[in-house]
Amino acid sequence: MPATAVRPSLADVDFATTPFIVIWEMTQACQLACLHCRASARPFRDSAELSTDEAMRLLDEIRAMGHPLVVLTGGDPLERPDVVRIVEYGTSIGLRMALTPSGTPRMSEAVLTELRDAGLARLAVSLDGSTAVIHDRFRGVDGSYNWTLRMLAAARTMGLSTQINTTISRHNRDDLEPMIRLLGGLGIALWSVFFIVPTGRARPGDLTTPDEHEAVFHRLYDLSRTAPFDIKTTAAPHYRRVVLQRQGRVLSRCGMSRQHRSCSNQSADANDDNMQRQENSVTRRLDYARVAPGAVHAMYALQQYTQSSGLEHSLLELVKLRSSEINGCAYCLDMHSKDARAAGETEQRIYVLSAWREAPFYTPRERAALAWTEAVTLIPNGVTDELYESVREHFDEKELVDLTLAIVTINGWNRLAISLGADVGSYQPRPRAASRAAAAPDHHEPAPAR
Repeated sequence: MPATAVRPSLADVDFATTPFIVIWEMTQACQLACLHCRASARPFRDSAELSTDEAMRLLDEIRAMGHPLVVLTGGDPLERPDVVRIVEYGTSIGLRMALTPSGTPRMSEAVLTELRDAGLARLAVSLDGSTAVIHDRFRGVDGSYNWTLRMLAAARTMGLSTQINTTISRHNRDDLEPMIRLLGGLGIALWSVFFIVPTGRARPGDLTTPDEHEAVFHRLYDLSRTAPFDIKTTAAPHYRRVVLQRQGRVLSRCGMSRQHRSCSNQSADANDDNMQRQENSVTRRLDYARVAPGAVHAMYALQQYTQSSGLEHSLLELVKLRSSEINGCAYCLDMHSKDARAAGETEQRIYVLSAWREAPFYTPRERAALAWTEAVTLIPNGVTDELYESVREHFDEKELVDLTLAIVTINGWNRLAISLGADVGSYQPRPRAASRAAAAPDHHEPAPAR
């Protein structure tokens, strides 16, 4: 039995050359007749499908790009008699292989056993209603609901990781709460929530209204705080906007791995508890630079050291922004986004920084620094040996000490600005030449009132 491929550390992945995920619609054949099917699936296979040899060559080409997750879908991938061989081959060359079969009798316990033994990393199935009436009507075949639940139970017994995909539409918009109750007892690792797109068989009339979309988003956010599984959305980039509104700050929530989810939940809890305090702290409470000038100058000196340490200034700005996002420091976010732009940083990299794990815009060294920033900022959750070793591949001993001090410094400024207040929006970056000539560091935190 080939061992399931191990997920690589994302800090080591260069997304400029390596995709995070590859989804292959390997057949159009399927025995279901789903109302929304984007593939307009049909009962028989297409003669233009890749052969087994061509499928192996495709996997070789994917492997040449790195170790992405490969999802075999369709149609129903079990309509291909070679699907187990394909899973086994992909696993043998170091790919993580996942499968999204249809809820039909083809997904038997015997087939599940073969797939597990071939190294399948995850089984993902569609469940679009809490009852057979709702699900089977959507999928177009009676019995699909029961086949799907039996498939999940068998996979769980075998030790396979499972996820459920649900498509939100007008057909099940009133079934959300019963669906959530059902999911809680199924032992899944991930609930992937799709929002219907009018393509293939789907029609504009299948869409939920904007208000219904919004209500689902808020319910998903509430559920994400307590659910025993992760939640991911597809065709719903506006869900991130709801998350930011609810948390009152930028936090990498969507697509976050289980390893980091507890960090985000803990931070979100703290943020919600202190939301009113932060809303009242947009203006300065006291001039701490005047009250304790020696302490503030010591902070400036530490910052000047890190600025002159040899670490790239662009990397340091990303670190400051990410720490400020996690801590919810509006003043520092405003300051360092302005400083980053003034230094030539792109809008794209600033905008998606909270979701850096999912974005291809950062170098492996920057990704390692951001992972370290999150761990040191959220220090109660610990810093693992695995993370340390992966970061050390990109930073020598002195660089790692300097990077850690930079994170310590921005965390200190964040806490000063949040607790004692700062005039959010008042900061303006100095011209680069002038800032280098100034006695104070060129990137400093809330300046004393003048």
